[in-house]
Amino acid sequence: MSRGGISEELRRAAEIIRRGGIVAFPTDTVYGLGGDPWREEVVRRIYEIKSRKPSTPLPVLVKDVKQLMELTREISPLAWKLIRAFLPGPLTLVLPRAPHIPDFLTGGRDLIGVRIPNHPVPLALIELSGRPLVGTSANISGGPSLSDFEDVRRELEGRVDLIIPGECPGKTPSTVVEVRGDELIVLRRGMIEEEEIRRVAGR
Repeated sequence: MSRGGISEELRRAAEIIRRGGIVAFPTDTVYGLGGDPWREEVVRRIYEIKSRKPSTPLPVLVKDVKQLMELTREISPLAWKLIRAFLPGPLTLVLPRAPHIPDFLTGGRDLIGVRIPNHPVPLALIELSGRPLVGTSANISGGPSLSDFEDVRRELEGRVDLIIPGECPGKTPSTVVEVRGDELIVLRRGMIEEEEIRRVAGR
């Protein structure tokens, strides 16, 4: 059953997130592992689930540009070019973080990774939970990113509070680009080719 086009499973997942739980969910790239980014115990648990060092920053998924702006201290003209060209979509932008962003989310760095996914499930979770989501990939660090529900279930069942079944149309991680002022660094190759990033950026 659903109300207003939102499934009961999504409502349940959002409630889990609001209560400090962790959910695995499909996105437009690969499966994500999400929770409340403002709760340190949630972020620490995500690091433990992934066997990832706490010094490694975690990206955040937001629902729109307004929410993205609330997490960042500066969006340069170059960053705006990439936002307009590729978001929502498979681009994670690493930008100067806003002053209220906690160190435990960014590994103590002055930067934060943000992305607007082009997929109804994470967007619904953000809307229903009333907060952005930690949006790291749902896999053990060092292993391959996962885009199939059964693969995620085998790897993470019993370690997370809920796994939402669904499709990941891209099946490839997002491209990660750091932008500070007019400086652009491609940190990870992904769905968007580096050549396309640099063409839009005029680099």
